[in-house]
Amino acid sequence: MRSLTPWLLWPYRGACLLALAWVLVCMVLAVYQRRLIYHPTQVAELPPPATLSWGTVEPLQFETVDGLTLQGWRVRPRKSGEAAPAAPPVVLYFPGNAGHREYRLDEFELLVRSGAEVCCFDYRGYGENPGSPTEADLHRDARAAWNHLTRSLKIPERRIVLLGESLGGGVATHLAADLCTADEVPGGLVLRSTFNTLTSAASWHFPWLPVNWLLRDRFESQRCIDRVACPVLCLHGERDTIVPVELGRQLFAAAPAKSANGVAKEFVSLPQADHNDVVQAEAERVLQALEQFLSRAVPPRG
Repeated sequence: MRSLTPWLLWPYRGACLLALAWVLVCMVLAVYQRRLIYHPTQVAELPPPATLSWGTVEPLQFETVDGLTLQGWRVRPRKSGEAAPAAPPVVLYFPGNAGHREYRLDEFELLVRSGAEVCCFDYRGYGENPGSPTEADLHRDARAAWNHLTRSLKIPERRIVLLGESLGGGVATHLAADLCTADEVPGGLVLRSTFNTLTSAASWHFPWLPVNWLLRDRFESQRCIDRVACPVLCLHGERDTIVPVELGRQLFAAAPAKSANGVAKEFVSLPQADHNDVVQAEAERVLQALEQFLSRAVPPRG
């Protein structure tokens, strides 16, 4: 058999080089994928801000099952002349994959304006906290945060609303499902700009990669949200370029139509919002949705 002429070998060699490069990229992503998922901002110390006009902040601290001490904040409305409910809702806030809790002050302010207190802790490896984040550890830490609120701070379960932002929606949904299964039903679940599964979000960004084979931390909210018995509210920007709104709608479709106490699930579309500018672009729409949801899920008591 006559050998191929040199010019016929170039397409073959090019295809081999492309295949090799693809395999190498997959190998690198498989090894370093958590550096792509988690983007913590680390600091030596994160003291509570003392000059907020709308609220006061006090430190929170609890220990994880593997002995790490995680830091957070409890944010309360600044006292005014108006009488506040004796037992306002308490939002247990789960941040997205980047920064630390101080980056969320605008969101905390909106929640305080809606009539709630906010408890937010940084995941391990974020802020001043030790450790490195993985999905399994974030789920365990979320349960430890819940236990701290309900057991150490003695906050009734039905007063606590879980709120997950972006990747934090995967943490909040998993916690809500586990709590409802254990008959520790929280007051509600709010999901803001989150996905049905991290696999779906990663596949949308990298359709040329075998994400389903490579991804270790999957945050498969769509598989567990049917166990959530508390009221559910989803907020999602129509212009979201990081988590497309259709992924949020798929997660919403998988949630029960009504909570165990008869509150219908609700999806609030935010026409002007992308992923990271929800508060800036749609503050009033988000505030109205939160106020209405909290009044239904956790009725005020004098």
